[in-house]
Amino acid sequence: GCSLGAVAFVLASSTEERGCEVIAVDNSLPMIEACRERLEKRRGSESISLVHDDIDNVNFKKASVIVSNFTLQFIEQDLREGLIKKIFDGLEEGGIFILSEKIRAVDNSDNTFLIDHYHGYKKINGYSDEEIARKREALEDVLVPDSLEGWQNRLKRAGFKEVHQWFRCFNFISLIAIKGKSQ
Repeated sequence: GCSLGAVAFVLASSTEERGCEVIAVDNSLPMIEACRERLEKRRGSESISLVHDDIDNVNFKKASVIVSNFTLQFIEQDLREGLIKKIFDGLEEGGIFILSEKIRAVDNSDNTFLIDHYHGYKKINGYSDEEIARKREALEDVLVPDSLEGWQNRLKRAGFKEVHQWFRCFNFISLIAIKGKSQ
């Protein structure tokens, strides 16, 4: 989901001189409409196209970069591998897939530690205990995280030759997967 378009804006501005097209997809019509309002106020956003659809229906073709920020964790676990393969197939040789997701630690005590400290971070940033509990309850059984190793293995099974973790904060990670040349 492109949400309010922050990543799309960064991609568009950083590729402006190359004439690249940025396609931002979200299955939430209110998010697409809010993103469109932001686009209209922003110079240099002509290269961004908005698509209101589900990621399962998107045909990825000749993409250099595909970014998925905190989206696949909402897809049923048994469907994730097929979607990642579809993304892989839609990338050009040498293309990259940037994947950011919430993860679960393999060890329960590590998982509890990370979640407790993340909630502490939220409290420091002004969230009340009630707001934190309400958000956690709303995401229960909707957001189903995988382990870091699970994501890495899934990406490699799809065909990505290289998978690198480039960011981690608490139980949130970002990976860059690179499509190597066919043998």
